Amino acid sequence: MRSFFTILLASGMAFTAFAMLSPEAKAGSGLFALEITLQENGETFDAPQIVVEPGKRYSVALNAGAEYDLDIEIPADTRAAAITQFDRDLGAWAADFLLVNTELSFNERPEARTLPDYGKVVTSNLLLRVATPQREIRSDVSVLDRGLLTKSGNKIETLSISIRAVPFTG
Repeated sequence: MRSFFTILLASGMAFTAFAMLSPEAKAGSGLFALEITLQENGETFDAPQIVVEPGKRYSVALNAGAEYDLDIEIPADTRAAAITQFDRDLGAWAADFLLVNTELSFNERPEARTLPDYGKVVTSNLLLRVATPQREIRSDVSVLDRGLLTKSGNKIETLSISIRAVPFTG
């Protein structure tokens, strides 16, 4: 009977130690590669890949017909940021995701200055899956009223940005 309680106590201590080292402790650590694809009216213009680290902020210039600036912020703790921004606790699944906060700004033509939301940036808070299989998130932004032109001089009706995150190995 004594050995039964000893085994039970030892297994309880092992379970407690295992629970303290849960995957959420690893969430937000390491480097990730973001694959960003920019399309104007369905035509791909830029597809940069950048290496990001949680807890840092980045600025990326995207080359296309119009000039775009994409600011990216990666919260240091994905689980805590998901609770704050989405009111959702990812728990042990937090290690499978990367939270990416983006702000897209672009240079508009002078006639766009009359728009009530002139100069506003397009913001997105994306919860990207970094565990296999990764999934990209695509955002389609209507910019028809912004006076943006492609390099060939056509009006830009839709701007699409896709972002995919993968663990960086290299």
